[in-house]
Amino acid sequence: MPFAMRLLHLFLLSSSLFFFHPPKESVHATQVYICVSNTAKVYHQDRDCRGLEACTHTIKKVSETAAINEYKRRACKVCY
Repeated sequence: MPFAMRLLHLFLLSSSLFFFHPPKESVHATQVYICVSNTAKVYHQDRDCRGLEACTHTIKKVSETAAINEYKRRACKVCY
């Protein structure tokens, strides 16, 4: 392979590695806590957040993405 072709190949390979960023969720999904209730509106960073004290239903650990997209929750103002 000619030198110029090898140089181009090396450049394309290195630039593709430089610009590749794996999705955040696939690396480390942030886990949060939600109260599984029809009236609950927020997710919590910590299981011991005082915002979860009033929960009379099940407390579930889910990904932050799931809490926002699937459960339609926002971040707790106490623990975030």
